Order: sequence, then structure tokens, then C-alpha cells
Amino acid sequence: MHRVLRRQLSKIGIDTAAGPSRLEQWQAIVERVDRSYQQADQDRYTLERSLTLSAQEIQDLYRRQHESSESRLRAERDKLRSANAHLQALYEGSPDMIFLHGQDGRLLVDRIERSLESFLRQGHKGAVLFNLKFLAKTLHLSV
Repeated sequence: MHRVLRRQLSKIGIDTAAGPSRLEQWQAIVERVDRSYQQADQDRYTLERSLTLSAQEIQDLYRRQHESSESRLRAERDKLRSANAHLQALYEGSPDMIFLHGQDGRLLVDRIERSLESFLRQGHKGAVLFNLKFLAKTLHLSV
């Protein structure tokens, strides 16, 4: 016999071996069992409601965190685009030859060609010759 049922029977004076002998005892048992079921239902409802609220709070927190990180990511992307556009404008508008190196230290040849074309169009043949000598020396050492 379940310990809770045994305790309830004991409280209303029923011997668990003999069982209830009067109608009042049966009614008392039914009332106690009914209250136990109602309390169990209320406890289950409270637990389910608590879990539902917790799940909603977690989902809201996740959504806010996701929106915040997306917003920060967009802002960082915008900063990088702006910085890149600024550097590109400086590079393309510079009257000087600019040699760009990759992370591995090698010269970025496509950028050198553009610088040479720009210098030749602007009539800086002396500067181009000087820079070509420097470039040849650099390529020999780092390529």
C-alpha cells in the first residue's frame, strides 16, 4: 500500500488490514483521496505553467541576444566597408606609387600594375624608374 494512502487511513482511524467498516469512514477516504488528486492536479498545473514561463523567458532572451549580436555585426560590417572605401580612395587617388604586401609578405602584383599605369599616365617616368629599381630589389629579396 502507498505510504500516503496508509497515512490517510491512519488519520481517519481505519485499520489497513480490516478496511473501513462504516459509511462515514468510506466518505472520509473518498474526500481525502479527492483532495490528494486535486492537489496533484494543481501541483502539475503550477509546474507546467512555470516551465512554460521559463521557456518563454529563455526564447525572449535568445531573440534579444540574437538581435543584439546581429546589430553589432551589421555595425562592424559597416565600419569595415567604410574603412575599406576610405583606403581604396586614398590608394587610387595617391600620386605616389604604393606597394601592398599580403600577410605572407609577398607583393600584391595587381596593385603594382595599377600604380605603374597611374604613374605613367601622369608622366612620372623618373619616379617610375626609381620605383621599378626598388621593386626589382624587393622582389629579389622577398619573392
